[in-house]
Amino acid sequence: MILESNMKKILLYLIFLLNTILTIYPQNPEWKVYKTALVSNLILGLAEDEDGSKWICTSGGGVSRFDGADWVLYNNIPNQLYNNDVRAVVVDHSGNKWFGTLYGLTKFDGSNWTTYTTGNSGLPSNTVISLEIDRNGDLWVGTRYGGVAKFDGIYWTVYNSSNSSLPNNIIWSIAIDSSGNKWIGTDANGGIVKFDDNNWTVYNSTNSGLPPNSISAIEIDYNGNKWIGTSGGGLVKFDDVNWTWTFYNSSNSGLPHNGIWSLAIDIDNNKWIGTSAGGLAKFDDTNWTVFNTSNSDLPRNDIRSLLIDKDGKKWIGTFYGGVASFNDSNWTVYNTTNTGLPSNHVRSIKIENNGAKWIGTWGGGLAKFDSRNWKIFNSTNGGMDNIVYSIDIDSTGTKWIGTRDKGVFAYSENVWPWTNFGFWNSGLPSGEVNAIVIDNMQYKWFGTYGGGVANFKDTTWTVYNSSNSMLPDNYIISLECETGIIWIGTENGLAKFDSNNWSVYNSSNSGLPGNRILSFAIDSIGNKWIGTAYGLVKFNDINWTVYNTSNSELPENGISKLLVDSENNKWIGTSSSGLVKFDDLNWTVYNTSNSNLPNNHITALACDGNNKWVGTEDGLALFNENGINSIEPNTKIELNYLLFQNYPNPFNPSTKISWQSPVGSWQTLKVYDVLGNEVATLVNEYRSAGSYEVEFKSTVGSNRLANGVYFYRLQAGDYVETKKMILLK
Repeated sequence: MILESNMKKILLYLIFLLNTILTIYPQNPEWKVYKTALVSNLILGLAEDEDGSKWICTSGGGVSRFDGADWVLYNNIPNQLYNNDVRAVVVDHSGNKWFGTLYGLTKFDGSNWTTYTTGNSGLPSNTVISLEIDRNGDLWVGTRYGGVAKFDGIYWTVYNSSNSSLPNNIIWSIAIDSSGNKWIGTDANGGIVKFDDNNWTVYNSTNSGLPPNSISAIEIDYNGNKWIGTSGGGLVKFDDVNWTWTFYNSSNSGLPHNGIWSLAIDIDNNKWIGTSAGGLAKFDDTNWTVFNTSNSDLPRNDIRSLLIDKDGKKWIGTFYGGVASFNDSNWTVYNTTNTGLPSNHVRSIKIENNGAKWIGTWGGGLAKFDSRNWKIFNSTNGGMDNIVYSIDIDSTGTKWIGTRDKGVFAYSENVWPWTNFGFWNSGLPSGEVNAIVIDNMQYKWFGTYGGGVANFKDTTWTVYNSSNSMLPDNYIISLECETGIIWIGTENGLAKFDSNNWSVYNSSNSGLPGNRILSFAIDSIGNKWIGTAYGLVKFNDINWTVYNTSNSELPENGISKLLVDSENNKWIGTSSSGLVKFDDLNWTVYNTSNSNLPNNHITALACDGNNKWVGTEDGLALFNENGINSIEPNTKIELNYLLFQNYPNPFNPSTKISWQSPVGSWQTLKVYDVLGNEVATLVNEYRSAGSYEVEFKSTVGSNRLANGVYFYRLQAGDYVETKKMILLK
């Protein structure tokens, strides 16, 4: 017994010693960086480079490069793509990437971007919709309304319906056979054209039986057969040696749909056919195999582009579903919700009580990140501005989102549509909202750039500007509140307002080193920390203390963002020199040279326990000095099914019901009266992942519904939700 007692004492001592060691010697600091991947789910072009990286062209989202692990986004910013609507991509023999956009042709050599337009080159049209490289390394460019052009890197040669036998000037597809012949697919009834660099041969519905449709895709198999996809006439095989045409459509074969957008041929000479509404088909010259949203993990049935990589994996670009990879056994889907930030330029961060991060970006809209999944809100699915400057969350969970041009959006989970407040429909004095803060009385304060400060609660707006108050300037950069007081940072000084009295501080009447107030924070003992363009300031309501590059270890004087953590450490974001921690005694600087900080311009800061979330111009960073143990939220991850409130509500004679499904499932949407009697079945079928909307009318068949309350109920898999609507005649 004595031995057992001693062993227990030793064990307890060892546990105590271990805990002491862990406390004294914390884990190493750890960084995790989040960057953009796919910004758009509309995939129009795919290519693979010499390193095996995939180049993914989107409509509206630029180009994403994926090397199997990391994503890099290239879009319409200075010195990159000239236009974000990218319709085609090809990689030449030197590894240059060529992108066809709705405003010109762009070349990327790995370092430099060069754009060719009708204004600076021989390109015959700025709308480039197809690309191919011939065996000499020359680029063939198919355009809309300009015909086809050959570019050898110096000279342009243009072929159109005026100077050649080309039947029309819309070139949807180009393929080049082993003899160097160019096969050119044209618009409706123009047919397919063979060009051997001297002679033109046109095949159309008159002389070949080719369907009178646009030639949307061309591929050449290992036997030299030409496979021709049409926009509505199915698939055609042309053997130009034996002069035989074979036609496949949804009536005489296993082809699931007659509209064909894309074709690819694998190493076994199987044909892969991307259709416009029937999914993906594989044809081995005998058997057909169809993959769609019902029998596979294909995200959409509209296939706009296909690629078979060096390993034989199939890459499928869908319209609205992102890109999928398929290795003949397993599917992997990449889309805007599971690949990362919608834009690397982060402008604001707000963290909910449940741990979800709301991230405002420049150019990509608003992102919600629950530590597992990304959900993106932008101009296409939320109607909001894609540039989000500011975010705050009120006591009801409603998100208030300040944008550059469209004012403020209020978003409550599962409620549709969002509420938009602008200078055109509310008391908001400007559409550019730099800062938002919600005080303890739930008043919303909006700092605008040019219109002063607006205060809003319930339905009442109050505007303070330099004309009707002591506000020193109408250009607001930062806001912060303490009990009963709002602090307002402007381009021309700092203002304090307690609902009755104003106090203004500037470089003439206070210790402020300059009047441009970029950021503001209050520490645990009430000190005000003020970030200016001229240094950091501490104000204890009596004395002013200035920290700058001359008297401290600050790396620069431009203080863009401020955060005070739970241990009263000050985290200081600079304009170009990284992130600084100040514990009132010691300074620690983190930058791109000594850490994994993605960029030295700090644009947003937020704190989640010991995790610091750092927004920059080139990505979002998560930093924990003691190591990132977990970033999982404390609550269960939502499944992301969403049933929105009908609109309008009340309604007469009809209303719209919208919902969102993250995965494909059998879905029913039914309407009931207050007694539980079924009134109508609006949906009862399998639906793939996506967003849907149906109309419900007050007349069901020959019956006119009575005024009153009705309920609509969505069941999708295990998800069930019911909402109320009111018919009011």
